[in-house]
Order: sequence, then structure tokens, then C-alpha cells
Amino acid sequence: MTTKPNTLPVGLQPLSDKGFMIGVTQSDLVLPTYRLVQGASEIAKSGDAAPGSFYSPELGISKPRIEAVVYMIRHTQTLWSEEMGQAPRCSSDDGYMPRPGSEFEGRQCAKCELRLDEPYKVSAEVRRQMCLPGYSLMCMDIESDMPFLFRASGSSVPRVKTWITAIHITHEGEPFRIKTIFQSEQKQGPAGSYFVAYPKADSLLPENDINNQHRPMAIHLKNQNEATYAVGEGKAEPAPELPNPFNTVTQPEPDEDDSLF
Repeated sequence: MTTKPNTLPVGLQPLSDKGFMIGVTQSDLVLPTYRLVQGASEIAKSGDAAPGSFYSPELGISKPRIEAVVYMIRHTQTLWSEEMGQAPRCSSDDGYMPRPGSEFEGRQCAKCELRLDEPYKVSAEVRRQMCLPGYSLMCMDIESDMPFLFRASGSSVPRVKTWITAIHITHEGEPFRIKTIFQSEQKQGPAGSYFVAYPKADSLLPENDINNQHRPMAIHLKNQNEATYAVGEGKAEPAPELPNPFNTVTQPEPDEDDSLF
């Protein structure tokens, strides 16, 4: 007996779930995200989340801080449109090549004259015209065991860079060895007060948890990520086991970039 090839789009292919989720596909998976709430944002004005807290629109909850394990760190680049709410002119999920359909598709990010790696060293006027760095962190909430994506951009970039440096030097580039606390700090800028979000390395996790839970999960995500993003290497995109956490780009909170530094 021959097996009919699976010709469904990747997003509709059944997951290899050992038969416990009948008919469930990639399209049924939603990965929650958390973003820092600024005072000028609509969610703060509505009273649903306090400025300086972290809000997840998928879960409909906010937290003053999050204790988490970080599995993967991804550098991103985004050239925002001039008008808030519009799609970015260009964006990259890996800081190497723009996403398909971007204004500068096909141009390597490292060779782009609009790339700006240290936005905190220039004025807001210059920043608005440049492609800015950001970070997407794939995490698990220790309190609820819920996986989530944390996005950092704007004023949070310098803090994230220092955290990444500590991970690289102290923990051999393996963020899942430690408990990371996401918290915020209020700052004062020319346009008023704003909040900075940053991850803080807290304490080393138990060795048993690292080896039996966190390292296997990190390796699984790493392998999945390498297969999915093997662009130009002749590899077919697999049916992912988790929702692709890096395939959406969201606008920064109001004043997140303009009230900085």
C-alpha cells in the first residue's frame, strides 16, 4: 500500500502529536506575547493595564513582572513607517535578511545603509528614518508553565544587550540555565516619563531542571528554528510543532522610541 503525499500547506498539516490531538494543525496554535505598556498606549488609557506593566493581548492579562526561563534569543531589525499603525517598510526576523515583501527584500541587513545598531546614540529625528534593532525572546513563564514571546525594542535595547552579554560570558550562551526576571523602570525624557523594560539574570536554576527540562526544550526549539529558517539551502519548510514565534512584527508602544534618551 502506498501513502499519498501530504500536499497541504505547512500551516494546515497535522502536528506529530502522538495521536492525542485529532485534526489539530499549526493554524490552531497561538503563542502569547508580552509587551511593555507605556502611559500613552491605548491599553493604558483604557485602564486594562498599568503603565510599566507587561500586557498579553492573547491572554488578556497584565503582570508587574514576569519570572521566566529564556530558551532562545533572536536579533531583529525594523524600519518603521512614518505613520504609527502602518506596517513596517522593511523588517528582518534574524537581522540578516529582510522578510519577503519588505521594501528592501534581497538586501543583506549588514550592508544596508539604513541599519542603526546603537539608536540610543542619535536623536529621535534620526532614529525615525533608520532601521532599528530589537530582540524576540522565546520564554516560559515559571509561574504558569506557559510559553510566551517577549519583544524588546526602543529604550529596552541597551538593557537587553547587557543581559545578553552576561549570558554569553557567564553561562556560555545558554540563557535557560538561569531564572530571568522581566521588569520595568520609569525614566524621564524630553517628552515626559516613559518605561524601560529589561531582563535581569536572577539565580541559577536547579541542575536537574536544566538537564531534564530546559536544555531538551531549548535544543528542540533550536533544531526547529534552524530547519524553518534554512533559506536558500534547498530545505523544505517542515510542519512546525510550535507556532512560529518570529513571523509577526508589531508596532512599538506610543512614545517608546520618541521619548528616549
